[in-house]
Amino acid sequence: MHDSCSSPQTCTKEQVVASAAPERTRPEEGHPLLEPVSAGEVRAEHVLRDTFGFAAFRPWQEEAIEAVLHGPGRVLVVAPTGGGKSLTYQVPALCLEGTTIVISPLVALMEDQCRALAARGIPATFLASTIEQGERNERERGLLAGAYKLVYLAPERLASEWLVNQLARIDVSLLAIDEAHCIAHWGHDFRPDYLRIGDLVARLKPKRVLACTATATPDVRREILERLGFTQGDYAEVLRGFARPNLHLHALRLQPCDQIADAQVVRAEV
Repeated sequence: MHDSCSSPQTCTKEQVVASAAPERTRPEEGHPLLEPVSAGEVRAEHVLRDTFGFAAFRPWQEEAIEAVLHGPGRVLVVAPTGGGKSLTYQVPALCLEGTTIVISPLVALMEDQCRALAARGIPATFLASTIEQGERNERERGLLAGAYKLVYLAPERLASEWLVNQLARIDVSLLAIDEAHCIAHWGHDFRPDYLRIGDLVARLKPKRVLACTATATPDVRREILERLGFTQGDYAEVLRGFARPNLHLHALRLQPCDQIADAQVVRAEV
């Protein structure tokens, strides 16, 4: 990371507090020390091209992945729905040894992503209460054996002390939180089960944590950062913005006598 904020979309704590250099952070004073990704590791660009079939990253994706892999290791990404946020944890998962744990609130989304990853030859699975017990036990055994590069968890699964204990036994290379706004009381889709994620971070002490969302006001971003413990050390924010070129907003000022008729027209168009 640079010593000064070179992009309006990214800022890190070390750019505000010059004395907080990542390489000097002690584990008891901040985040766990981030071990550098060696030159022999799989490169992110190769994973993108050879595994996912894309020629190049979008600038904000590259920025986020760089921050995840090479520091500061704690990253909040805010980017529009459908903008490619999943690559910011799927690509690092294949660059790092160990298992990437992804917290996601939607079983259908987890299932779709696991199916897409499997089609590309990437071992991935998900754990949710909707899975039959026998199948869930088999997947949990695979988790302990290191059989998967990515394991998706519904936040409700964090209520299982047994599962959390198993996560503490494996090599978690990256903890990713999708739909991270669900952790914030200020958010429009607050999920109480997401509050357990902060405890999970404190328990596992993963060297890399990534939080993704498509919608986060400054208040929501601050709460996400605080609840995940990002503010205890260095972190990066990559803010892509919410504007979607295919969405257009119009405001109409209605006269009282025209309100009912115009409202009916608008409703019909919607």
